[in-house]
Amino acid sequence: MGFLFSESHLCRSGLPKKTQTFIFFKINNGKRFLADLVKLVPLIKTVAQSLQDRDDIASHKRESKKGLFKLAGVNISLTSTGLHEVKTNNSMTS
Repeated sequence: MGFLFSESHLCRSGLPKKTQTFIFFKINNGKRFLADLVKLVPLIKTVAQSLQDRDDIASHKRESKKGLFKLAGVNISLTSTGLHEVKTNNSMTS
């Protein structure tokens, strides 16, 4: 399944953030990667959730609340090599 968003939609719907951390890793075992990925699923943000976060931040500012509005989220990107490793070494994706 694929999704197509206009560039302006992507800009507005990206994860709002003051700080971010990047973690890079190499997938050597597709089956294990998918098993470990399940642990991150609850943290992965959808576009709808990101838009809601932006609305919540705007509300926080309108109400003149002090400090930053706290939130956390995860985005995941895979290279074609990583996708290939998951597909070829995992019977669940066949």
